[in-house]
Amino acid sequence: MNVLLGVVLLFAVLSAVLAAVQAVAISRMAQAGEWRGWLFGWWRFADVEQRAGLAGEAQAAIYKRAVIAFVVFVLLGLLLSGIASR
Repeated sequence: MNVLLGVVLLFAVLSAVLAAVQAVAISRMAQAGEWRGWLFGWWRFADVEQRAGLAGEAQAAIYKRAVIAFVVFVLLGLLLSGIASR
C-alpha cells in the first residue's frame, strides 16, 4: 500500500508542476499590466481561459486538466491513506 501511495503522490506532484508551468505560460501571454498578479486561479477556469485568449487556448486546456488531475490524485491519496491506516 505504501508503494501505491508513493505513486499517487508522485502523480499529484507532477500534475501540480505541470499546472504551474502552464500557469506561467498563460501569464506570459497576458498583456503587460493586465494580469501579472494572479494566484493561479485554480478553480476559476473560465477566467483563466478568457485571460489566455485564443493564443493560449491549448495552455488553458492543459492547465485545467492538470489542476483537476492534481485534485483527484490528492483525494485518492487521502482515501488510500485512510484505508491503509485501518
